[in-house]
Amino acid sequence: MYGLASCLRGEIPASVDWEGLIRQANEHLVTPRLHAVFRARRDLVADDVREYVQLLHDLNLKRNVRLKEQALEAIGALNAAGILPTLLKGTIILLTCPADELGSRMTSDLDVLLTPSDLPRASEVLRSLSYRDLDGNIGEHAHAKFYRPQDAGMVDLHHRPPGPGKLYPTLQLDFGEAVTIDGCSFCVPAPTSRVVHLIAHDMFNDGGLSCGRMQLRHLFDVADLLQREQVDWASARARFSAARLSLAFDVYLLTLVKIAKAGAADIAARNVIAHLFFHRQMLMERSDRFRLVNHMAVRAIRSFRQRLRGAAMKNTLTISRGLL
Repeated sequence: MYGLASCLRGEIPASVDWEGLIRQANEHLVTPRLHAVFRARRDLVADDVREYVQLLHDLNLKRNVRLKEQALEAIGALNAAGILPTLLKGTIILLTCPADELGSRMTSDLDVLLTPSDLPRASEVLRSLSYRDLDGNIGEHAHAKFYRPQDAGMVDLHHRPPGPGKLYPTLQLDFGEAVTIDGCSFCVPAPTSRVVHLIAHDMFNDGGLSCGRMQLRHLFDVADLLQREQVDWASARARFSAARLSLAFDVYLLTLVKIAKAGAADIAARNVIAHLFFHRQMLMERSDRFRLVNHMAVRAIRSFRQRLRGAAMKNTLTISRGLL
């Protein structure tokens, strides 16, 4: 993990297990990001490794070009209906990054945040563009997911940003400022809100806190953002004030400082529990055996919690019937 992180920072170690590094890069969806580093330091990288990374970068560039066109089409249609969407996570990077960086970041789908009053109309706009509703679990913070068979990704409409709802007592803080690109207008959240969204997504929606999963892709998104923008870390920490939220924030900040060498090192967590959670992440990356044991422990804890909730609901029903 440290070797891959060094490469992502532009520093190629003297000794590298290229097979293991590329495997980890593929797992974390960051292989295209290595392209610029390997091209600049081609003398330190084996030819077959560099060619493989370039192939993935070029394929990802083609996909991102399609995704960007798809995003602009959808945003343009929403604008025509009087709707100003807010973009989230990788969708912001897709539409605002320099042209020579378009192939570096893998983006899974297009995340769009809308006011509650705009969501029904926005859904109809997408359906008028031949999008279909995706059935199944769409997550607590999503309103609906839409797809077209010919497209490179789905469009996810959100009624709030990712993570627990208590992070967003008022959505007005997270809609951001309007910008216009290629005739399409959308909002980009303030840098501090963007960091909050990525921490919340990785630590809660993607199971970073509960399962110990590390998301290098988003971690380096934050590192990139910090090179260009100022983040109010005190304000971000205040959003994560509850106990479980605070632990998630501390673990993420530790990971940002130790792995991406970015962030506010002076306010990185000093409590023992956060460090234990950080080292759990590292063990997850290093050991298949630990990953299996961790998975079994997480399943056991979830099963125990479900039984507790079931027992509590049963007791509540029993008491309610006794009062009737």
